[in-house]
Amino acid sequence: MKKNTSLMKKDKMVYYIKRATGVFLLLVVLAVSLSIGGVYQFIGLALCAVSLVVYIAIEGKHWSALKNIHEQLNTKNEELHDQSTQLSDQVESLADLNARLELMISMTPGLLVENLDELEKVRIEGKAASRFDFCSGLMDKGLFLKRIHPSDFIQYFISYGKMADGTYSIGDEVREEIRLQLGSGEYVWTECFFSVLSTSEGIKRVVCTFNDIDEQKRQLTEHGNIIQSLSNQYSTLLIVDLAGDNYDVIKDERGLERRIPTKGAYTRLCKIFFGTRVVADDRVALLDQLEIAHIERHLSVDSPVMEVEYMRKQERDSAERWERVTMIEVAAEGDLSTLVMMGINDITKQKKEEISNRQIIQDAMLAATQANNAKSDFLSRMSHDIRTPLNAIIGMSVIARKNIDNYERIRDCLGKIDGASKHLLDLVNKVLDMSRIESGRVIIVTEEVDLHELISNIHIIVESLADEKSHTLIFNKDTLTHPFVVGDTSRIQQILTNLLSNAIKYTPKGGEIVFTVNELPGEPGSSVYEFMIEDNGVGMTPEFVSELYEPFSRVDDSRTSKIEGTGLGMAIVQNLILMMDGYINVESEVGAGTKFTVSLPLKHVEAGKGAEREKVEQRTEFPGRRILMVEDNELNMEIAVDLLEITGITVETAENGLIAFEKVVKTPENYYDLIFMDIQMPVMNGYEAAKAIRALKRDDAATLPIVAVTANAFAEDVQKTREAGMNDHIAKPISFAQLLGAMNTYIKTP
Repeated sequence: MKKNTSLMKKDKMVYYIKRATGVFLLLVVLAVSLSIGGVYQFIGLALCAVSLVVYIAIEGKHWSALKNIHEQLNTKNEELHDQSTQLSDQVESLADLNARLELMISMTPGLLVENLDELEKVRIEGKAASRFDFCSGLMDKGLFLKRIHPSDFIQYFISYGKMADGTYSIGDEVREEIRLQLGSGEYVWTECFFSVLSTSEGIKRVVCTFNDIDEQKRQLTEHGNIIQSLSNQYSTLLIVDLAGDNYDVIKDERGLERRIPTKGAYTRLCKIFFGTRVVADDRVALLDQLEIAHIERHLSVDSPVMEVEYMRKQERDSAERWERVTMIEVAAEGDLSTLVMMGINDITKQKKEEISNRQIIQDAMLAATQANNAKSDFLSRMSHDIRTPLNAIIGMSVIARKNIDNYERIRDCLGKIDGASKHLLDLVNKVLDMSRIESGRVIIVTEEVDLHELISNIHIIVESLADEKSHTLIFNKDTLTHPFVVGDTSRIQQILTNLLSNAIKYTPKGGEIVFTVNELPGEPGSSVYEFMIEDNGVGMTPEFVSELYEPFSRVDDSRTSKIEGTGLGMAIVQNLILMMDGYINVESEVGAGTKFTVSLPLKHVEAGKGAEREKVEQRTEFPGRRILMVEDNELNMEIAVDLLEITGITVETAENGLIAFEKVVKTPENYYDLIFMDIQMPVMNGYEAAKAIRALKRDDAATLPIVAVTANAFAEDVQKTREAGMNDHIAKPISFAQLLGAMNTYIKTP
């Protein structure tokens, strides 16, 4: 434009010079013509006139040409100006586009990858470049492609190919989820957008924008897992948008007539569905708890689950059914839940089991309460029952001391002390027995039993009790074909003695008690032995019979209130019978008497084995023999020594197992005829002492009789003494008869 303006100024200058030169020449010719005269003057003027006309004509033509040129120049200038303006606008637009492009790239949160296929490179831009350990700028395309997860590469390649080959137009966009590798080697999920751009040269380039969605993908997976897990747990599953008051059914396995519409307004669902298909008693409470405001208040991060149970309205020909609605918080804004999962399950089976279990628990609680009351009552009675014999023992001891010179009075006191002591021992034994039965620590011993001998011993035990009340005692035992059996002698005796003593106690004076034993057919090699105890005593009511075997139960009757007892005997009897695979039956009528029938299956002993048992002759004197009494309690030691010395035997003592062991070691073989060994002692207990003696390298170590004398009186305690190498077991309190029996058994006749 500046060049054209310079040309115009030069043309004007030439034009003005030419015009000035022409005017000057014309003036010179005119002056010469005026200065001469005549014909020459006329010719000069004519020449000037012609020159002027020609000049004017030429000048006019020249002016016309100049005017055209000027117009053309103006037109050209205007065109150039327009082009300049357009070019300037284009330059400005291009600058704005570049600025905007740079701004867009700088603000892109993801990773921008422009594929420069002609250079086999890619251009990396975007804020996320550092996240993937990329540097902005050009990068080898092969290196970039290695960052794509192998499982996603084919999908990436297919989408890239469609964008590059023209399947999609400029402006179209394709979305894929692609895993991209970080510099650490870990892959993260990205959302990849494929788009096509065209350069000014018309070259198409594929641009990929990768946005990190790994966290969203993880949450989506978690939500998907939650939904899948919930779907497995619930027959009906909905997702409820509390903020938008709408829901969508994810799963519904209910019958068509009960199925929930697939989507709709949540509040309408509550009114139409739950409001009409729930029993009236549960409807109001259920609708209140399913209100959006109630759910928002009760669901939180600390308490993300809410459950509501209700009974469904009965349908035609269907039984009552229960359902449970469970609300689980999925999303929240602030303190308010906005999205929840609603699961519905039929819990009829669980509910019925719950009701049944609740009833069982209530019954058990009632039984426990009754048992506790019975125990409290028992402890009250036990306090009385224990204090009664203790009072007798203490009182008779005081009376005996005051009448020390009165032989008859002292003898009477000692007899009453003996009776009270035995009763007190019976009370303690029953309490201990019941305790061990309840804890499962009672062991039934298997040994050879002579039923004739056993029944005879029982007869001797209860005969004196029957005589005190002037009862007629009848024993029928002659019908046994196999009297020798395998069983637990002490437990069978305990059962029958308890039943017989009860019959004697609860029968008024002058009554009749009949004991009968029958042998019934059983399994091969065994029989069922039926023991029947029948009396004509006070009898029992049906109500009490139903509670007869409950621990601590006793008849609350004025006729029996003065009879001593713990209320444990029958509970112990029943448990022992059951432990021996037997059963017990009772028939009773108030005022007419009671009949107990005990049935025990017992195996026979091999033929002739029972006949081989030898009767040991009972001796009362053992002069020249020696016993070692091992006992740590001075009073017990004094009692034992006094009782033993009555027989004329020599008694040596030891305070614990170690002293006993040392005495055996220091004495010659067969020095001691018998050792009575306590169990619980300091330094060395009875078990350890017995094992140490048996381990001695001397001839009498294996044959020296060792008998345990201990308060550990249960079957497992007896078994432990056997395992320690002892020959027998005597339970405290010490009985002279038991000591004498052991001496007769293990001290050989000279």
